[in-house]
Amino acid sequence: MRVIAGLAGSIRFQAVPRGVRPTTDRVRGAIFSSLGRTVVGARVLDLFAGVGTLGIEALSRGASSAVLVEHAKHCSKCIRCNLTKAKLSAVVRTVDVFRFINFHTELDSFDLIFADPPYAGNTMGKEDLASQLCNSQPLIQAISPQGIFVLEVFRKFHLPKSCSWIPLKEKHLNGTSILFLTKAG
Repeated sequence: MRVIAGLAGSIRFQAVPRGVRPTTDRVRGAIFSSLGRTVVGARVLDLFAGVGTLGIEALSRGASSAVLVEHAKHCSKCIRCNLTKAKLSAVVRTVDVFRFINFHTELDSFDLIFADPPYAGNTMGKEDLASQLCNSQPLIQAISPQGIFVLEVFRKFHLPKSCSWIPLKEKHLNGTSILFLTKAG
């Protein structure tokens, strides 16, 4: 696993802790090729950050700032090490994603929000966290009017009917779907 492009391109990420399913190079490549120049100057929020692959890739490609949110302390430590290796800086919050979304005052207007929650029903998590994110009003309020929410989900995932997000694009890679969403209205 490495940073694909930009200032920190080819820097290798620290070894991934056991039980963490990071966004692969191939999936990150698909995400960032779809986003193109949208990343440059963007304010980024990376939820379920794992070891920071999406947030760090965005910073490497020219994002102006990033907040990476990860509940597991050992993963947050990896994020900090990876930021140091890449010579990049970001805010790292070690807190439950939904607690962060619902209670943190630094939840500001973001241009890009990435989320790669544990897939429902796998060994990492039983809840459908992707649906909870889609229905989170504070998350919808946290994105700028033209912002993009990039959600990585299990291929069989469907947006909830009550969802306030509109699909812009969808990509499929093996068992993963990448949804590019914007807020309704």
